[in-house]
Amino acid sequence: MSQVRQSLVLSVLGGNFGVLLQLASTAYIARVLTPEETGVLALASVFLGLAVCFRDFGVAEYLIQHKNVTPDVLRASMAVNLASSWTMAIVLFTASWWIADFFDSPVLIQVLAVQALSLILIPFGAVTLAWFRREMDARPLLVSQVVSQLVLAVVSVVG
Repeated sequence: MSQVRQSLVLSVLGGNFGVLLQLASTAYIARVLTPEETGVLALASVFLGLAVCFRDFGVAEYLIQHKNVTPDVLRASMAVNLASSWTMAIVLFTASWWIADFFDSPVLIQVLAVQALSLILIPFGAVTLAWFRREMDARPLLVSQVVSQLVLAVVSVVG
């Protein structure tokens, strides 16, 4: 099997596994949470989604499309990724008090703070994953996707 086909098959498997796991964990969480807690989670997800849009900054696409990726290019990409991710984490964390006050939901501060922590950790894997996508090496991407989805599901259901 060619590398392109193998990457495609592994990518589809990882994506479908993630969707099925998210569906199962979301169905479970929907049964456990109260409507108010579901609303808090939905609001926090919206604000995290906005932060992630600004955090991305096109670094992965740049690495994938760059003709000659050198160690200097990788370091610069990592620096931009760290700066944008950590800036968005600080913005989200700082804005959490205002957001919670606006929606009259003090627990939203805690949820947004945890989500801000995730923005601090994201850049450490983002450049590596972009490199694997560039090289069309789907195995590490599949393993990363499966493990992250499993951890997300376990933390969501147990937490």
